[in-house]
Amino acid sequence: MIPAFSAAGVIPPFVGDPASLGPRSPYAVSVRDVVERFATSPKRCDILRGWLGHRAAVHSLGLVDGFQWLDGSFCERLIHREPNDVDLVTFFAKPPSVDLRALIAANRKIFSSRLTRMQYLCDAYFVQLHDGKFAEPGVVSYWNSLFSHRRDDLTWKGIFQVPLAPTNDADAINALTLATTTLPIPVAP
Repeated sequence: MIPAFSAAGVIPPFVGDPASLGPRSPYAVSVRDVVERFATSPKRCDILRGWLGHRAAVHSLGLVDGFQWLDGSFCERLIHREPNDVDLVTFFAKPPSVDLRALIAANRKIFSSRLTRMQYLCDAYFVQLHDGKFAEPGVVSYWNSLFSHRRDDLTWKGIFQVPLAPTNDADAINALTLATTTLPIPVAP
């Protein structure tokens, strides 16, 4: 479930009573949920295409077990501008036979945030899960604190957690194609 935007234009960090165990960030959503919610302009569709392309590149390296956190201005209601990219952290389990250093060195365009912003419109970072399940608490805390508020005014906000497995990616690509064809055609000024 993706909650409605708050009055501040962000996804709220929780829904309802903050002391309850109700829905809260990070919100577990599908790849298709993200596409259906945010494919609202040509620029956002380009960013979604980039994100899905980056996911496909990550999958092609055998990294399919884990999850991604999505955030940034892409996940906000913006009034006067479009987002430039989507911020994401991929928490992944390393396949046993993979030499991670060699994999990263041979695939900088997938692992370098500078290069992923240019090629995929993703400000992408990676965190290895230990035993395929857990990340260092300090690392998780760092990314959660970085992603859970706006930099400019410290407004608290929610983030999304998407499974890394490519199970629903083809469905999301189809939803993006449909959304792209139904967007209004921009009128020249």
